[in-house]
Amino acid sequence: MVSRIYQELSNGMLAYNNATKMKEIPVPFAYLQLNALLLNLFAPILCPIAIASFTPEPWLSIFTTAVVVMSFYSVFIVANQMEDPFG
Repeated sequence: MVSRIYQELSNGMLAYNNATKMKEIPVPFAYLQLNALLLNLFAPILCPIAIASFTPEPWLSIFTTAVVVMSFYSVFIVANQMEDPFG
């Protein structure tokens, strides 16, 4: 029973140390800027063209484009928030 307590404490400390590693090793600034540039280029220009070429109805193209663009922007925002996990 006591060994299980030590095992859980060890797992907790391992998770804490992995989280602090994420905090201490920053993502390169140039990589973040390149991702932002490509996202801002892809979303308004290339995404509607690509989706319109594969969908038969205009309303389906608009809806699919909106969903895809919002998904990409939300993933980008979440990734930016995860860059600084402790505030």
